[in-house]
Amino acid sequence: MKPNRLSFALAALLSVSTLSADTITQWLDAAHKAPNQQLSNLTLDSAHIQSDAAIAVLYPKLTLMGSFEHFNAPTSLRPVTPTEMQQGGAYPFSQTITSAGGTLSMPLFVKTLLTNTEKAKENITSAQLKHQITTAERDAVLIASNAKLTYLENLDLALQAKEHSLTETRKTIEIKTKNGRAAEIELIKIDEQLNQTILKRQEVETMRLDLQKSLSTLTALRIERSVPMSLIHEPSGSEYLSTKEKSQNIKITDLATRAAQESLYPALTTNASYFYRQGDAYNNGESVSRNYGSVALNLTMPLFDKERLSAIELSRLENLKAKTALNQTMLEMNNSASALEEQYKILQQSRILSEKSVVNYEELLKTARVAYATQRLTQEEYLRYEESLVNAKASLHALDATLWQNIAQRAAMIGKDFKEIVQ
Repeated sequence: MKPNRLSFALAALLSVSTLSADTITQWLDAAHKAPNQQLSNLTLDSAHIQSDAAIAVLYPKLTLMGSFEHFNAPTSLRPVTPTEMQQGGAYPFSQTITSAGGTLSMPLFVKTLLTNTEKAKENITSAQLKHQITTAERDAVLIASNAKLTYLENLDLALQAKEHSLTETRKTIEIKTKNGRAAEIELIKIDEQLNQTILKRQEVETMRLDLQKSLSTLTALRIERSVPMSLIHEPSGSEYLSTKEKSQNIKITDLATRAAQESLYPALTTNASYFYRQGDAYNNGESVSRNYGSVALNLTMPLFDKERLSAIELSRLENLKAKTALNQTMLEMNNSASALEEQYKILQQSRILSEKSVVNYEELLKTARVAYATQRLTQEEYLRYEESLVNAKASLHALDATLWQNIAQRAAMIGKDFKEIVQ
């Protein structure tokens, strides 16, 4: 059985972390110690305990008993032989009987119980795979969320740059308006663009706060900003955790079917009992006592049990469902992996083009700003260049976030350790 994590998990659940971390590795380590991960660990511990419980059925059961009974008629302390009655004296019959003793029972050969112990061990492997899947999915969410947080921070920087540019342009237009060289409507248009930019920044800030809250819950850390990430190597592999888990389910349902069939086999058990009984003889009031014990071997075999027959059919159906689920999962995983790999190639190409777009729009905006100042460009055209640069930067940072999400999904599918993929 695995070490009990209960006290550690309770301590984690009852505490609120005020720590912070500055690397993605520290975030991943923190996530593995956070309360939600500890709940998964406790579920894994539960599988070990259930396995122990299945094995415990094979152990002897010893029970100690004591009783004080009063009857409405004299009752024997134990079965009495005819010769004992002929001896006379105090008869071992009493209306009030005190007894103490114990019983022992143990299965000697019950095939279905042996199969259930095998099934319990396979359940541990299944629980371990589910634990791996849960951990990998949480790590993937952490990586993708950090990438999205980075995207929102960069988008805010782009909007901040736009706000600064518009503010500087507004100062020039305000002077021109006062001197009568520009219509007041141009100032109103700039003000509206500033308002929209500020509103967009506030919207981004709201999303950033929500994401920080989610990351803080995931890691039990105080998250204030994103952390940098770099790719060590791309995840690769063709064995998927989900297909392993579904294959394990087939083993478990195979054993469940076998155990259901074996419930129709003969079962050999043993039981023993020993009691000391004492009371006052009904015929002369003298105190009498007797010892009474037995040992038995029991062989039982069901001749017809409709409930067990139905259980066999149900277990076969569950086994068929498990095999069908494996085929479906293999199809989904292969298609998803293929699509993600193709998407990754396209995203890389798109990122190169997006970087070029940012450089191009930065140069175009510089030219447009000069052209607008010399009245060779209309205000609407100039504002379009401002918006185009922000959009280009947003697209670039969104592509970065999508690339990280793609990497995280592929790593989670094969159960890779994320600390070997990112740093």
